[in-house]
Amino acid sequence: MDIYDEIARLAYELFEREGRVHGRHLEHWFEAERIVISRYQTQEAMTEKIQDKEQKEPKNKKQVAKKAKEGLVKPTRAVKTSAKKTETSKTRKKKNTE
Repeated sequence: MDIYDEIARLAYELFEREGRVHGRHLEHWFEAERIVISRYQTQEAMTEKIQDKEQKEPKNKKQVAKKAKEGLVKPTRAVKTSAKKTETSKTRKKKNTE
């Protein structure tokens, strides 16, 4: 739906809400215009805010470390994973029987 159709639909809704009083079409149109334009401006502002946030977020470990040194983000704690696998029940049984 394009912006003209959206304004027209909303202006008609305003016309109906106010009891279908004729002669106030310009008031309804301008009010609908104001509402629709404010919606688009709000959506645009939110989109820009999201894009700015995505650009500021570091992409890899080097960027995180650099930003942490600059004090822009909290330094993250490195989590080491164990290369050793846990024993399965079969290997435990073998050890117990020996």
